[in-house]
Amino acid sequence: MATTVSSATAVEEPFQISKLAHRFLLYDINVVTHVRKEHNIIGVLIGTLPQATQQNVFLGLPLELMPEEARLLVEKGAAYIVDDTAEHKRNFLANGLSDEERKAYQSALRKQGQMAAEDAIKRSDDRKQAALQKLGVSATENWNDLPDDMYIPGPRQRAGKKAPRKAPVATSNGLLSAQQSTNGAQGEASAEDDEDFLRQQQQPIQRNRSRDRRPPIPIQ
Repeated sequence: MATTVSSATAVEEPFQISKLAHRFLLYDINVVTHVRKEHNIIGVLIGTLPQATQQNVFLGLPLELMPEEARLLVEKGAAYIVDDTAEHKRNFLANGLSDEERKAYQSALRKQGQMAAEDAIKRSDDRKQAALQKLGVSATENWNDLPDDMYIPGPRQRAGKKAPRKAPVATSNGLLSAQQSTNGAQGEASAEDDEDFLRQQQQPIQRNRSRDRRPPIPIQ
């Protein structure tokens, strides 16, 4: 079988195509570049970017090939297919490894995952602190702390500002709904002022009604 080498990416043919869950994948960026440049096969990127894990607009490795594309590469002698599940079982489970060696390998994998997660959390905290410093906010301030007045029912009022006094409103039965005050004498004085204002408004209304009164017309 002929072996070709791409000078740009240094990829030797035939290269490996991984088969996993009936999907044909390429994990090497050099192989992906070689396939696109030399064989005009684009494929689809399906991997999540490490720098932006919470989105699916921009994706990265691995590259997924259609079954027809993988078959074409194999028929041309440019690639060969490896069943990842079977290879894993053959090399990891049936390779004469003892229980201690398998446990050590699994522990090493878990440790690598924990270290990667801690490193990602640290980078996220560093970015958050840098953003807070740009905004002039202390990085030690806890934004999750709620102010004390949030636990009190009713509308919140800022300290140092008084609520505006509402003007009295006349209703259909001539009564006045004045704002109730909780400041003792000031509240009573405001209520008396409102009552005086209501009396002054009702006097011309009563005089006009007395002028409009006419004796009833007798019925013959």
